[in-house]
Amino acid sequence: MLREAPPGPVNMNPRARPWLRTDPSEASTVWHSFASVLDTSSTSTSVAGAGVYVGDGLVLTCAHVVNDALGDEPFTPEPPRDALVSVAFPGLGEPRDSLTARVSAWIPAQHPAPEARPALPGDRVWTGDLALLRLQSAPPPLLRPVRWMPMAERQSVRAWHGNGEQFTFANGAVKLYDGPVSYIDGPLEGAAVGPGYSGGPLWCAEQDAVVGLVLGIIEPPPGGFASSHVVRRFLAVPWQSVRSFLPEIAPRSHPGRSPHRPRSAGYSPALHAFNRLVADVFRDPGRRAEQAPRLADELELDVDTDVLVGVDELAEILATVPRALAVLCEGLAVDRPDSASRLMSAGLAAGASGLLSVSERRWLLDVLPESAAARLEEAARSAMPHATLTSHLPPEYRNAPEEERLRQLVDVLEEFRSDGAAVVEGTPRVPAVLRAVEYLAALCGEPAAGGMREWSDAVAVRLGVARSALGERREDARVWALRESATAEPQPRLTVALEPVTATGYRCVIWYTSGRRDETAWQVLADDDTRTPEEITRLLHAILIRQGAVALPGKVPVVEFLLDSNDLDEPVDTWDNNAADGEDPVVLGAAYTVILRCPRLREDIGQRRSWQSRWENLDSGGLLHLTEEYTTSLQVYGALQADLNASRVILACAPRHRAALRAACMKYGIPVVLWDRGAIAAGRGDPLVALMLGGSARGLPHRVRTHRARALAQPRRDAPQPALVWDDATALPPTSRWSDPIEQEQIR
Repeated sequence: MLREAPPGPVNMNPRARPWLRTDPSEASTVWHSFASVLDTSSTSTSVAGAGVYVGDGLVLTCAHVVNDALGDEPFTPEPPRDALVSVAFPGLGEPRDSLTARVSAWIPAQHPAPEARPALPGDRVWTGDLALLRLQSAPPPLLRPVRWMPMAERQSVRAWHGNGEQFTFANGAVKLYDGPVSYIDGPLEGAAVGPGYSGGPLWCAEQDAVVGLVLGIIEPPPGGFASSHVVRRFLAVPWQSVRSFLPEIAPRSHPGRSPHRPRSAGYSPALHAFNRLVADVFRDPGRRAEQAPRLADELELDVDTDVLVGVDELAEILATVPRALAVLCEGLAVDRPDSASRLMSAGLAAGASGLLSVSERRWLLDVLPESAAARLEEAARSAMPHATLTSHLPPEYRNAPEEERLRQLVDVLEEFRSDGAAVVEGTPRVPAVLRAVEYLAALCGEPAAGGMREWSDAVAVRLGVARSALGERREDARVWALRESATAEPQPRLTVALEPVTATGYRCVIWYTSGRRDETAWQVLADDDTRTPEEITRLLHAILIRQGAVALPGKVPVVEFLLDSNDLDEPVDTWDNNAADGEDPVVLGAAYTVILRCPRLREDIGQRRSWQSRWENLDSGGLLHLTEEYTTSLQVYGALQADLNASRVILACAPRHRAALRAACMKYGIPVVLWDRGAIAAGRGDPLVALMLGGSARGLPHRVRTHRARALAQPRRDAPQPALVWDDATALPPTSRWSDPIEQEQIR
């Protein structure tokens, strides 16, 4: 909530005042972005310092403020690892809960050049000392990025204590602008800058903008006070230095834009068309009066109830306040669904934010089952196989709590305006979030599935989506869920321990199991005969036929090869039976789901624990794409240490480095590794990405088998030749024995 203006005489002309109230006080451009950094290092929460919101979920403050908040020494140069910082926004009005944030960028405090060493306790002057904090949840709707302007000498500036109380203001003037640090002198009256002001914005009334941040105060030397000592002088980091230290926030300087409700820069035909449509639909003041109270209530806007919202102001609010358009259209759809649908389409085209209204988003989060983030992500990937969902998720998504991950995932899915499939002519496209929810509902039982479908029906009606289009997505979801359940059921499995003996000869030990978890694989074959790929193909096919595994409907047997790490490039999936005339062909990688394993790389107990942990996170774990820039095992080690949740790797490095990097991936616990046995060329990694992300994580072996079969039907010289390590940590492979086992069944 914005701060209310002080009471004054009632304006008898309500149209002379805006409906959405803005604070007419001189610091109004600060309060929409002012942040408090809370000290949670002790039992009683207090304020460590201040900060300022710069947009994109980022809060700028001083590094030493973050150190203070975490109980560390102020000038500790190392950035905190995975620590959570509490941030509040007192300038938005009534008390709100604090939000958590993680360090996104870190510029430690430095002694000024030419010494240029880390700052030490007792230093009176330092530079740098900046930290960017990324919020772990969506920022409040009324929070706005700060407006910046360059700092210059003789500017009058004002600072506030980190608690955000207006009476704590302290005035000053820029006396010396000296590159990375400036010196501000305060008058000998009023409040003085002191502890708790660090990291806060320095607001300049003349520029109506923030020109820098408070760094700290310059203390007089020890001993008795003398008239020659510096009084009320403090350090500041000017905006120019902030911009050079952190160029990623430089675009936030918009001198000609209102900080409270930013307008779109330049002429936009889509925005112009949207404004005209708003004027047409809400020309009648009575209709605006009907919808305005609900808009204010849902979005918690601080409005003047004595003023009727104007058409131009309404159009600006709808285009700039997140979810305002969806909230308005939700109410308008009750009696004017056509107008609501047209407004929604035009507003989204003009850049309005938020497909779902506040109540629709809350309803969705309520009907989703517990621990649904990983399952919804899996459903979304399968519903939109060509969408780059991973690149849209924020960096902190994997480590966020379950509830926050779910919120972030829903918000990201809203960004995909369409699922890309056809719809009835003249009707809006089906939003991707609806398709993803339908896919998740197809996996769930009642009553969760019914609640999600009821939500989809209501949102589709509000958006004007054709019932038949939503019905098609629902049927697609049902078919997909049936296929997923079929692949999740026990599958017959042959485990083949393969040992190359000659260039074309191999020895093998073979085990068979029907795939049930409680069943122990029994050994079918172990002898000293050397067999060719053709003979092994015939042998494996004969075993599966004899066990009745080939005839099982909807179940493709799995053939897993146990190989030494140096033999993982053996093209076992291409082996065939060299079918004679009249004989059915058998290509292992097309007829069966062929996967590879390397048990010897799992012998270390510590690495085995990492392997098991990463396998448990297969559905929600990260994906690493090791491109040609990766050449050493140490690089792989560093990448995996940086992402302890990563469970899948696409190996797109140069072929000469493949064996070493692949072994490193498996040694350090990665259970799923996908690579192309062919030569790496420009763009060749993309088909592997499509295979990896084209559905659920556990459906990858099925997708690879399907790709191999299609490659036989439509051969291409440049088609990828995928090889897949699929190392299930819950199903340890049998132990190899080359001597004839007791009671083994010989099949030749």
